[in-house]
Amino acid sequence: MEKRKLYSYIRWSSDKQAKGSSLQRQLETARRVAHENDLELVEIIDAGLSAFKSKHLEHGNLGAFIEAVKAGEIANDSWLTVESLDRISRDEILKAQRLFMELLELGITIYTGMDNRIYTKASVTDNPMELMLSIMTFSRANQESMVKSKRQKSAAQLKVDKFKAGERDASGYPFAIRSSGANVFWSDVSDGTVKPHEYYFPIAKVIVSMRLKGWGYMRIAKYLNENYTPPKGTAKRKHFKDMWSPKLVCNFLQSRTLMGEKSIRVDGVEHILKDYYPQVMTESEYYGLQSIINRKLANEPRDYIPLLTGIRRFKCECGASMVAFYQYDKIRYRCDGMKSLDKRMHCGAKSFNGAAIENAIVQICADKIFKDVKQHTSNISAIQAMLNDAQKKHKRGMDMLLEDNAPNGLNVMLVEIEKKIEELQRQLNVELIKNAEVDTSVSWDAVPENYKDVSNLERLEIKQKIQASTLSIICTTTKAKGQLFDVTFKDGDLIRFYCDKKFVYVDYHTINNAARLRAEGIVLHDHIDILIDKEAFNARIQAEYKIAGFLQERTLVDLFDI
Repeated sequence: MEKRKLYSYIRWSSDKQAKGSSLQRQLETARRVAHENDLELVEIIDAGLSAFKSKHLEHGNLGAFIEAVKAGEIANDSWLTVESLDRISRDEILKAQRLFMELLELGITIYTGMDNRIYTKASVTDNPMELMLSIMTFSRANQESMVKSKRQKSAAQLKVDKFKAGERDASGYPFAIRSSGANVFWSDVSDGTVKPHEYYFPIAKVIVSMRLKGWGYMRIAKYLNENYTPPKGTAKRKHFKDMWSPKLVCNFLQSRTLMGEKSIRVDGVEHILKDYYPQVMTESEYYGLQSIINRKLANEPRDYIPLLTGIRRFKCECGASMVAFYQYDKIRYRCDGMKSLDKRMHCGAKSFNGAAIENAIVQICADKIFKDVKQHTSNISAIQAMLNDAQKKHKRGMDMLLEDNAPNGLNVMLVEIEKKIEELQRQLNVELIKNAEVDTSVSWDAVPENYKDVSNLERLEIKQKIQASTLSIICTTTKAKGQLFDVTFKDGDLIRFYCDKKFVYVDYHTINNAARLRAEGIVLHDHIDILIDKEAFNARIQAEYKIAGFLQERTLVDLFDI
């Protein structure tokens, strides 16, 4: 006959408890109870989760245990052993009591090791004093947690005030505020100060560098897992446990902590501590990075890197996106409308070799001299002034609450001010990112010689530069069985080039360094329209000549009669 199971629930909320005897003591109790009652022991451990606000139910294994009993996955005659009832909950009395009664109603037997008591639905029904005892235990645990919480908040507020006053360690580093939120993985707080982590801080720089070069989150995570040990306790999903996950990389790159900022909320008041963390990048660099992230490069195929797809610029004349595929060791492009089952979406365009097209666009972009088109009117100063004013009002209101001289309705007003602060902060972030995007000029420098290798990772940076330089790249299939490309740049300039099966032709009048483009096999042409449609070009020229001849034949009298 299969033994009944005893589930040993072991929880601790602090590193200090973990390093002490908490785990060993609770395990020994569970083993003794299992032996005495002929039960099979199963361990449930919630490390670092507090029961004060029921975090162990929302994010921990106790909540999963209860759901499993309800679903019939765990037998309802099982035992649950805890060191004390306060291991189950330190929440408000009614919530804690509800949880206790729910476990008993499910048929679970609860054993508490500290006072050697056994609670069942029948025992509590027969002896109401056990229910009263549990209420008193939960009440005491909740009061202790409230006192502890207040002490921690007071200590955190004191440290925040000292930080704002400029108090620093002799080494120059700020003192760590451990009681309010976790610290970032690239910082080291082991000696009580916040300094760059010897191992992870350089890695943080590497991650930023890779994203600036156009690497996606999946590719960055893969590279990190192959080369660096991941930080502990950062992955919430089991699949990414002890791994660098794409989500970790994504959150890292969008976090304001990169520029040294820490946000701490104490008693409902948010404190922004600038230069708390070691800076991975400056404020202007951070907003430049957010501008790049907002452009949202799509994921590229793993075995080759097309330069023109995934940047949301390259489209067919029919309006559909151009997509890349790999065939016979070459990248080819085609209109995405071709795959539609709706025949009306077929524009009739055929696929074409992408190597010559990619090279032409890269060379044209590298040749381009951008005009100064900074037309964005910055609202940063105005938004910052409104934000400062709202923060001052919020501080005055909080001071009134603390001094017990608050007028009626102040709480409601403070909630409204907090919402306004949150919205103004959002607007400020958006404006700073816009401003960074306007100020960012694309520097092409020298194009890498081996960038034409479709698997070369330097193509990621080139791809990102094409996206940053252009507004659109439109492909049109011509009567001459070639492709015309209209490249519109961020400064409004339009450069056209034409490609047939043999050559790429670029409009000579739009080029700055003709020798460099000729060295790449690109033909510079005076009248590119004649290649696109010879008949239409001839008709237009003849019409222009007729108009010019007509103007020459007119007499002086005719001109004065106009």
